[in-house]
Amino acid sequence: MKINLGLFFLLSIFLNLATAGVKEVGNGGVGVLCKKSFQKPLELFDLYEGRILQNLTPLESSLSFSDLAMSYSQQLDESIFGTDSGDKSFKTKINKVLSMLKFLPSGVGLNSTNDVGNIIYPKDCTLVQILNFKNDGYIYVDSDLWNQLSEIDKAAAILHEVIYQYFRNPLYRQSLGDGDINSLRARRVVALLMAGKKLERVDQSEIQDNTQKQWMCRSLHNIIEAGLPSTQFLVIPMADGNNRIQFSVLNGHPMLTSAALYFQGSFQKIGIQDYVQSLVDWDIQVQILSTSYIKSRFIMTIIDGNEEKNEALECSQEL
Repeated sequence: MKINLGLFFLLSIFLNLATAGVKEVGNGGVGVLCKKSFQKPLELFDLYEGRILQNLTPLESSLSFSDLAMSYSQQLDESIFGTDSGDKSFKTKINKVLSMLKFLPSGVGLNSTNDVGNIIYPKDCTLVQILNFKNDGYIYVDSDLWNQLSEIDKAAAILHEVIYQYFRNPLYRQSLGDGDINSLRARRVVALLMAGKKLERVDQSEIQDNTQKQWMCRSLHNIIEAGLPSTQFLVIPMADGNNRIQFSVLNGHPMLTSAALYFQGSFQKIGIQDYVQSLVDWDIQVQILSTSYIKSRFIMTIIDGNEEKNEALECSQEL
């Protein structure tokens, strides 16, 4: 039986993006405030970090911040769902975030949410809290800082809130804790989008050899009662003789862009150890041990930042 890869990914990462139940950690956008004679005295940290670490420069735009943020909704929908998804779409989610903004009076600031997880910082500048996403139905905004942002930075801040909300999805908290506990992946996505980069999505056209069987692997540990595994992937034979391991969920994280490993030889016989190739998740290392402990079951070691864990995988092979 042939696997419908599009349906596979749709079911794998189609999550409820409702705001109810998001962990109360104070999630918000951070800015870089420079009081000396810099070209931009205030910049969203997502764009600063993207420029420094990924050489990404935001595209110029004459749109208002709300229209500019909305212009990315279709790409986000296509990357995750493959199509517009009605009230689950990012257009709906962006509108929701815009309606939740609550501007504080001038002179009132926001405490740091301490969820940045950054490895760099700007010398001679200060990291400042511009927005704070709370569970009371509001996103609090420092008005003094907000008014110093360009329309591009404001749009990036809105996208930050929407995308980080997705990565903190409450469905992941039932057995994995907090979902994403910092905004690192969300910031990477924002920087990529604003620089005009396309999020990579796998579709049927990437399966170049339909005569060979594919492996579909799921971790035995589920992250929600409905049965979504904490790790799930396809092993796809490619026309050049290589194989592609394409993740839809990895270590409890829903993949927002294509996240893959490549290897040669038999999946059953060879050990694989490499970093995931992804626009967003390049720092996650995966090792699949070559020895199975039960037929069609394997052990995967995942090194995600400072966390290392073993997961048992159950794999089936189908056309």
